[in-house]
Amino acid sequence: MRQIEVSKTLVFDAPRNGRAFFEALVADNLDLGRPEQLELIFGRKILPSTPGVFATRVVTRGVDVTINVGYKHSRTKEYFKEGRALRIETVVNDPTDLGVLRRLAHLPELQAKARDVNCRLLDHEHVGQGCVLASPAFERIARPSITDGRRAPALRFGDPRVQALAGALAVSAHLVRRLLQQDPRAAGGRPARRAHSQSRCCYDLRRLKLKG
Repeated sequence: MRQIEVSKTLVFDAPRNGRAFFEALVADNLDLGRPEQLELIFGRKILPSTPGVFATRVVTRGVDVTINVGYKHSRTKEYFKEGRALRIETVVNDPTDLGVLRRLAHLPELQAKARDVNCRLLDHEHVGQGCVLASPAFERIARPSITDGRRAPALRFGDPRVQALAGALAVSAHLVRRLLQQDPRAAGGRPARRAHSQSRCCYDLRRLKLKG
């Protein structure tokens, strides 16, 4: 096998919004060509000795924009097709780039790996788009709410106590244990610690639990 191409095409229900979406997608993913990103997309370890230029190339032909990322002799291209579809194409110029032998008998394995590249690229972009807290969830947290008949006061963004609580969660989220009462007080810093008493800490933890 000299070259194969595996593509994935997603047609928009409302094509008039597709171009704006795609242009925003390109602007948000200009770092796709970095080695740490390509490791996730191609599922291959990148070492200092790995050949290739690791960069994102944005090509404009007329009004059409194409975003390209490369790994060794292969590349993945993403563009807006015929004004109505998001298209991803992975072109493999050397099957060994993906750990596959060159004989035609290995074509199904190579196709499966190339499809995985397309899917991982979409997953990667989806995670990037999903990093902002959705407005319904933010509204539920930042405003008073009622959960199982119990009223949960608001967790106001920017409030020093709320920030201390968020800091405690960030510090201790990786630990497989309950959040202890002293954690928010310790994470709040010296000025906040005096105002963050044990009773207030219990109150904030209750709010946090009711907010999910």
